[in-house]
Amino acid sequence: FKAPDTKKYPCIPLAFEAGRQGGTMTCALNAANEMANELFRNGEFDFFGIPKVIEQTMVAHQGDFKLDPSLDDIVATDAWAREQVKREAERLAAEEEARRVAEEQEQIRREAEERARREAEERAEREAQERRAEREAAAKAAEAEAAKAKAEAEAAKAKAKAEAAAVWAAAMAR
Repeated sequence: FKAPDTKKYPCIPLAFEAGRQGGTMTCALNAANEMANELFRNGEFDFFGIPKVIEQTMVAHQGDFKLDPSLDDIVATDAWAREQVKREAERLAAEEEARRVAEEQEQIRREAEERARREAEERAEREAQERRAEREAAAKAAEAEAAKAKAEAEAAKAKAKAEAAAVWAAAMAR
């Protein structure tokens, strides 16, 4: 036989440990396993919660562990372990719910940041387009102003030529 795959079957090391300790620990393990599987089948936590609640129950049982138990000790340990698993399952469910809520809040935060980033990029692009439009309008206004100045200069030049021609013609007529 090969050694058992304890990663794939995490309850095996728990069973070995309970067997090594003996006494009421084997009863605690058995009751915890039965209750954990029942709660799992009822959908109260996921499959991977089974070894967690069993292990936590075994840890909690260390304080009440008896090496040479009576039948009453075994019955009491069985009842206690089943209740302990329920408490651990509730704790795990609360932790899972808190984790889920935290993940949802983190997702909402990331989405809000992404939305804000996109809005900032869009705003920056709009502002850049407005600045480009303003520069283009200013350039067109400058071109128009230059064309007007050129036309005025040509008109002044033509006027000066006409005046010079008139002065020349007057001087020639005398």
